[in-house]
Amino acid sequence: MNPETLEAESFYTKVLREFYELRTQYPEVIESLSSIPPRVKVAKRGERDELFVFFRKNRLYVYSSLLEDGEAIPSARSIEDVYDRLKCSFDELPMTWNHVEFWKNYEAIASYKEFRKVVINEQSLEQRALNKIDFLLKENVKLNFEQRNFLQVLKRDIINFGTLPDYTLRRIGNISDDLKDLQIIFGVLGTDYLEREIGRNKAFEREVIIAIEERANA
Repeated sequence: MNPETLEAESFYTKVLREFYELRTQYPEVIESLSSIPPRVKVAKRGERDELFVFFRKNRLYVYSSLLEDGEAIPSARSIEDVYDRLKCSFDELPMTWNHVEFWKNYEAIASYKEFRKVVINEQSLEQRALNKIDFLLKENVKLNFEQRNFLQVLKRDIINFGTLPDYTLRRIGNISDDLKDLQIIFGVLGTDYLEREIGRNKAFEREVIIAIEERANA
């Protein structure tokens, strides 16, 4: 077996084991995760002053930033690389995150080309698709009831669930006045595609951004 595969399996096995241990010891904490907001900022004591930002939309992206001579230096990371740095004891008191250094690192990550490339690409495809759907619903008198209903389903999916791949979003954004592309998308997905997806995946996540600051000298 490939050693890299073994390493990946051992990491995820470790994470799963620790999750089950936490769920057994602190079930109320695990239950509370379902109600946390999609934007979270926290600070904890750690090895050095560094900010980690986790961006989740269909997959997980990890970034960090630290100050060197007063300048924020952002970089792309992996969850395996930073996982152990994120841990804290159950009774550890929260620290203050709202300060100048936090925002300097946060803005550096938000402006970082790799981060912006992910966020802007996804948002622009979704926004173009939503704009086209809204235009068709408002302006296109050729739409029959089935097509209008299907567009509403597509809109609901884009806003709330995010099941559509990039090439479908791109095709929605390029629907022409003759509605041929709409019929093709309809033929591929079907009238009840979203219900099937929801039934298959019970826990959809919208865009989530979590910032965890590690502070050594607080």
